Order: sequence, then C-alpha cells, then structure tokens
Amino acid sequence: MLQDRHHARKTGISNLDRSHLSRILENPLYVRADKEVYRYFLSKGYEMLDEIEAYDGIHGLFVHAGLDDTHFVKVAYHEGLVPAETWLRVVNHTNSNHDISSHIRHILSTTEVSHNEQIRKRTSCI
Repeated sequence: MLQDRHHARKTGISNLDRSHLSRILENPLYVRADKEVYRYFLSKGYEMLDEIEAYDGIHGLFVHAGLDDTHFVKVAYHEGLVPAETWLRVVNHTNSNHDISSHIRHILSTTEVSHNEQIRKRTSCI
C-alpha cells in the first residue's frame, strides 16, 4: 500500500488510473480503425458490417453481440483516440496474457485432479 502511494507520487499515475487507461486502450470504441484493425476482427470471426474501405484510420468502432453468439463490427461516426498500431499491440498483448493464464489454470486444475485421485487411491487402500 505504501509502495503504491510512493509510485503514484513519483510518477503521477495511480493504479486506478492505470486500470482506466488500460480499459480505454483495449476498447474498440476508441481505436482509430484502419485496415489492419479490420483484418484483426475478421481473423477473430467477427461479422464486418462495413467494407474495408470504411476503415480510414480516423473513426472508432462499435462492436455488438448478436443473439446467436455472433459479434458485429461497425465503423462509428466519432473519431477514435487510440492509434490503430497502439490498440493492436495492447490487444495482442492482453490476448497473450489471457492465453498464458488460461494455460496455467488448466495445468493447475489437472494437477489438482491428479493429486486428488492419488489421495483417493491411498485412502481406499486403508
């Protein structure tokens, strides 16, 4: 706690600020969507409501969830704030961290199951 206050005084950035900034950087609403952003969403299986030419590197995006687990992407009317290159770097980094943590959770859960099975085998012999 004291270390957090020292860091905030030293840098002017608190953890709450970092969390808020992270949400902005990851949100497609704020990206200045260009053709690389279009390709990113297309590769993830999103349905693109606008043609690639609409991705001008200026406007943000709206992402909507459909009823049948589909997602739609639409170019917004407002200007985005986050450069596409920055947004893609942040999203790819976040996805990478999520993949790693999912893998670790899977390893831990299978290790726990294996450990529990060993305990059951030992206690059934007694």
